Amino acid sequence: MAEGLRRAAADGLPAYLETSRPENVEFYRRAGWEVVAEVSDPLPIWVMRQ
Repeated sequence: MAEGLRRAAADGLPAYLETSRPENVEFYRRAGWEVVAEVSDPLPIWVMRQ
């Protein structure tokens, strides 16, 4: 993941990820990601950007 993030930053592009596991949200927040959207149906999904 680190190499992809470096390349996106070097190209001036945002990086996005999605997770459906609530326990991953805090893990990614500690790594510098922020929640930009939440979907609850048909299952919970958090969309995050760095």
